[in-house]
Amino acid sequence: MTRRVGITSVFLGLGASCLGGCLPGSVHDRDSVNTADVRERFTPAPNAPDPPSAYHVQQPPPPPPPSEDKPVVEPVAQTHFPGDPFPGLSAPSVKAGEPPAPFGPPSELAPPIVQAEKAPPESPLLTAFRSLLANRSADALEQLQSYDAASREMLMTLLPMAARVGDGGLNHSTPQETAVLLEQLRTLEGVLRPRSALALNQARFCRKINGFGDYQPWPDDHVFQAGTADQRGERMQVYVEVGNFASRLNGTTYETSLGGVVEIRDSNNKAVSRMDFPPRVVRSQTPRADYFLNFQFYLPAPLPEGRYTLNVLVKDVLDPATGDAASRNASRTLN
Repeated sequence: MTRRVGITSVFLGLGASCLGGCLPGSVHDRDSVNTADVRERFTPAPNAPDPPSAYHVQQPPPPPPPSEDKPVVEPVAQTHFPGDPFPGLSAPSVKAGEPPAPFGPPSELAPPIVQAEKAPPESPLLTAFRSLLANRSADALEQLQSYDAASREMLMTLLPMAARVGDGGLNHSTPQETAVLLEQLRTLEGVLRPRSALALNQARFCRKINGFGDYQPWPDDHVFQAGTADQRGERMQVYVEVGNFASRLNGTTYETSLGGVVEIRDSNNKAVSRMDFPPRVVRSQTPRADYFLNFQFYLPAPLPEGRYTLNVLVKDVLDPATGDAASRNASRTLN
C-alpha cells in the first residue's frame, strides 16, 4: 500500500509542473489585456482589401451581373396514357421454376399468312426432253402423244437434235454425227415448207434457160419487140425460182404440182394480156429441195409501143397432207 501511494504522488507532481508552464503567469496578467486593443487588432476596416494569403490561393472571379431578361418557361405538355396501352396483350402465366415467356405480337398486328403458290405442272414437252436426255426415247414419244401428227414429227426431230448438241456440242461431234444432224434438219425442212409462205426467190427475163440456176439473162436495158398484124412478137422466157413448195408422197414417189399466170400490164397497171399455165405434176423418187418454172410465150400483137411490166403469179396447187388444192400463192413483178 505504501509503494502505490508514493507512485501516485510522483505523477501528480509531474502533471502540476507541466500545467504551470502552459498557463499564463497569473490570473491578473490575463485580465489586464485591453479588450479594445484586441477588437481593434482583429476587426478589419470597412472596404479594406483582404490581406494576402500566405498560401497563394487565387480568389474566384466575381459572379456575372444578374440578367434583366427573364427566361421563357414553356408549359410542360401533359401526356395521358390509356388504361390498356397494348390491347390484345396479356401477361403470360409463369410457373414456378420456369422463366417467363416473352410477349407475343397482338393478334390484330400479326402479319397475314401468305400461301405459296403451287408450281404449275411440268409440260409434256419438257418431260419428253428430260426422257430423251436420260436415253428413254419410248417415254419421250409417249409424252408427245397429245400433239398432232405433224407437231409430233417435228418435235421428235428437234428434241433429239437439241439433246445431242447439248451433250457435247458441235465442236465435239464426229462427221458422222454431224451428217445425222443435217439429215434431220432436211426432214424438218420438209415438214415446215408446206406450212410456210410460198416464195419466188428469182424471176428473170432470159434468152436461154438450161435448168435450175442455169440460165442466160437479158441485160436490163434490153428492148423487146412486139408483134404486128402479120408477125408475132419476140419469144419470151421467164425464169422463176420457187421456194417453200410442197412435195407429197404418193405411193413410192413424191409429187410436186405448180402452176402460174402471167400478165402484161401497161403504164397504168392495166392488164393488156393474160396467159395461163396450168399446173403439171412432177414426180421424183426423193423430195425435191429446189424447183423452177420456165414460162415461155410470144409477145402478143398488136401491142402499142410503150413501157410495160410483167406480173407473174405462181400457185402451189397441191396440199401435201390431203392432196387437195392449196391456196398458197406468190407473185413477182418484172420491169
